[in-house]
Amino acid sequence: MVDYAKPDHGVSERRACEVLSIHRSSYRYQRKERARLPAYQAVIEQSQRYDYWGYRKIQPLVTAQGYQIGREQVRTIRAREGLQVPEKKPKRRRSGLSSMDIDRAQYPGHVWSYDFVFDRTEDGGTIKSLTLVDEFSKVSLDIISGRSLTGSHVKGALNV
Repeated sequence: MVDYAKPDHGVSERRACEVLSIHRSSYRYQRKERARLPAYQAVIEQSQRYDYWGYRKIQPLVTAQGYQIGREQVRTIRAREGLQVPEKKPKRRRSGLSSMDIDRAQYPGHVWSYDFVFDRTEDGGTIKSLTLVDEFSKVSLDIISGRSLTGSHVKGALNV
């Protein structure tokens, strides 16, 4: 805007900056070309070499090469160049699978599953139920209920 106002309206730099509410030092500021500095290049090289290291590990490598550079400056360079550490992908868990091979039911009676179901009576007592299901046909083979089910009850139901 200042460059436009000076020749077109015949005003000085001081007056144009005053009208536009811009400090003259901001108008005159020339950005330094930091990409050509050797320390800047060293940060980029080390960051590309060790792409999974953050700025805290890169900074000692660069200073060991003889460059005077602070940790915050390394962080800024990496952010400007897009050299951030890639975000860790969450570990995907295989849902519903055990560590053993799973037998899929091929025919009736091939694979059975059993489960315990608990319920409460009106007087506050517990009732346990053992349900036994054939995986292939989805037919309930047996349901045993009682206040107490022991291992012998389970063995008896599985020996059907």
